Amino acid sequence: MSKIKDLVNRGVQNGPMILETELKLVCEPAVLGRIARHPAVRAAKLGRAHSEHLISRYFDTPDGKLRAAGLALRVRSTPRGWVQTLKGEGKGSAGLYERPEWEWPVPSSAVAGGVLANTPASKALGGKKNLARAVASLAPAFETEFKRTIHSLRFADGSEAELCLDLGEVRAYVRSQKRVEPICEAEIELRGDRDAGADLSALYELGLALAESLPVRLGYLSKAARGSALLLRPARKPAKALAVPLDKAMGCADAFRTIVGACMAQMQANEAGLLAGRDDEYLHQMRVAIRRLRSAFAIFRQPSDGNRLSAQAAQMRSLAQALGVARDWDVFCAGTIGVIARALPEVTGLANCSRKANRIRRLHDRSGREAVFSPQYTRGMLQLGQLLPTAEAHIVAAEQPLPVFAALILQKRHRRLRKLGVRMAEFTSEELHRFRINAKKLRYAAEFFHALFPGRRTQSYIRALSRLQDALGGLNDAANAELMVGELCKPAQPDDATTGILRGWLAAMRQRHLDILPDAWRNFHGQERFWKRQLPAPAPAAPSSHTAASVVLPAPDGALAGNATD
Repeated sequence: MSKIKDLVNRGVQNGPMILETELKLVCEPAVLGRIARHPAVRAAKLGRAHSEHLISRYFDTPDGKLRAAGLALRVRSTPRGWVQTLKGEGKGSAGLYERPEWEWPVPSSAVAGGVLANTPASKALGGKKNLARAVASLAPAFETEFKRTIHSLRFADGSEAELCLDLGEVRAYVRSQKRVEPICEAEIELRGDRDAGADLSALYELGLALAESLPVRLGYLSKAARGSALLLRPARKPAKALAVPLDKAMGCADAFRTIVGACMAQMQANEAGLLAGRDDEYLHQMRVAIRRLRSAFAIFRQPSDGNRLSAQAAQMRSLAQALGVARDWDVFCAGTIGVIARALPEVTGLANCSRKANRIRRLHDRSGREAVFSPQYTRGMLQLGQLLPTAEAHIVAAEQPLPVFAALILQKRHRRLRKLGVRMAEFTSEELHRFRINAKKLRYAAEFFHALFPGRRTQSYIRALSRLQDALGGLNDAANAELMVGELCKPAQPDDATTGILRGWLAAMRQRHLDILPDAWRNFHGQERFWKRQLPAPAPAAPSSHTAASVVLPAPDGALAGNATD
């Protein structure tokens, strides 16, 4: 059972809990008024809008116990008086957030500790016995102040929501220094009693209607998260893929939602860094997240071209291509021609080629950022978010338990890679590329299903597969570099010495990875199939009319006769 569902089920015992569900869009201030006048908003609007001036203070202990527990405690000044709210740790993807929330009217701006006794805050603060002392240590950590314009909405399915247009700022004070970030966002929040997993289509339909004609983007940070970041100023770094929290009791649809949600979270965590152009690694990790997402589609997608998941896969393929070209030039400039030019500074032609390569690189980096900043990207993420609640209609209908389904997927991909690897020494460049793609798909599947098969064998298998993939990736980088050298030679060919140095360096680079490949393959070939205990028992063999039969054992498929020369 998920954390949110568990909190929902315990909500009656814990206090006045509701499940907050909202879709967040961010934009420029001039766009907020256009959102209010949008035809889709007008069609769903109930009555007149009203505005409020809201000031909220967020409290925590000096050592951040609430923040560490994924909780946010605020006291807000509203036109109707003071309101204290505790927000629990929720889940979010594609701009949608679901989180448990407790709310109480309070007499003043001070934290009312007694109402926290039956909430997760009590445990985070040391338990009921220590609650009074812990509450006394709570102090303002940061605050928000904004104007909120509220539009009540009723959708065609009868559900109701509030469209909140917020304009203001979040503030933090650190050693007498004031830190400020603007708030400009639209929140579409469902109203009324509901449980986790309720139909969320109406939220996404409105979000998509707005994204069709207005420059809005998905928001993935709550005001509390933005305040904490402003307060702490954590070192920002590219977000790598995290472990996927699958559970053996899950069905395939829940597993699909969990995997896709993890991929989308990685994409969103790298968006800001990629758009700012701070570090090439943001683009790389965004591309990794998209590849993992496409791999998840391939695992679960029904074999039907008309399936909505097929359309999403095609859209993500276009984005992956735009980022892929940018990433290839990043690798070429930083790891190939840049290295060569620094190693041989006396060769003028290499410096000229490096400068030209970096000009081309900047053009492709800009194209990659534009693809992520585009309305098509926002719409694609919203469409994917809209699809997830109804995933059962779009994925394979697996009757077996999730560990068995995962084992069958891993077995199929493992066998395919082993079969291809038998003749690795004879590969053409195209076959080597196909082999690399299959290794990548197997690795992503193994990482997705890792939690279902915990243990050292799983970790060892994934490490061996990663090592194999690294060798194959190096060969792919060398092949891409050959193409880029060709592009650098247009329209004017560099001098023969420069061209010879480039070609010779790339040949050595390719050979180095070819030398690594046999050991990497043998290491992978020796790994145990960590999923084999979950495979269904084979069907009984049909009776044979022969009294005896000779059995020919296949030769081991792990050894390589030699290095590929293609």
